[in-house]
Amino acid sequence: MGLTIEQYKKSENIPTFEIEMDIDETQIEINELQKELNALKGERQSNRLMIYITKVKIKQRKSFIGNLTSILEYRKSLVIGG
Repeated sequence: MGLTIEQYKKSENIPTFEIEMDIDETQIEINELQKELNALKGERQSNRLMIYITKVKIKQRKSFIGNLTSILEYRKSLVIGG
């Protein structure tokens, strides 16, 4: 599901460079979580809960990046289209 026009408008006060920084920082978090997940998989049976939790965290952060990227693309479309 994409963001709504209202959600885009709510982000208007956030500077583009801040959104780009958030994307970079969140990608670093994802990379760290992926390393953690790989380590947890070594003992899959005893780490089932932590594996699940880590996968959920990765999914949430990827979704966050998707939303931020969508905001940047929306802003570009306004500049190009406007």
